[in-house]
Amino acid sequence: MVPPSDHAQAIDQSFGASALRVSSVPRPPNSFILYRREASRAIISEHLERGEAISNIKVSKLVGERWANESREVKQKYAKMALECRKKHMELYPGYKYTPRKQKPRRCKREHNEVMSLFDF
Repeated sequence: MVPPSDHAQAIDQSFGASALRVSSVPRPPNSFILYRREASRAIISEHLERGEAISNIKVSKLVGERWANESREVKQKYAKMALECRKKHMELYPGYKYTPRKQKPRRCKREHNEVMSLFDF
């Protein structure tokens, strides 16, 4: 078993609340997802300290840029955390197999507008 640490807390948070909210089993987070969780909090708090608002799109771009420029050691740290998450996930959900949802066919805008125009009175 993994000794209590920040990593273990991150793992517990990964499966705690989301598992209760969703009826299906959550996927284990990968290394980038774990990195994004920490980095996005840091970016948001940096901007809040300066009194600036920042959109989620901009946060995502900044996190992606930071991840691309991170050292191999940092990426390996998050890969180890992801492996720990995967192991914990296997303990919590034995026999889990990821099955992606089938996508619903999308309506094109024109078709949607035509349908909506039927309801104009």
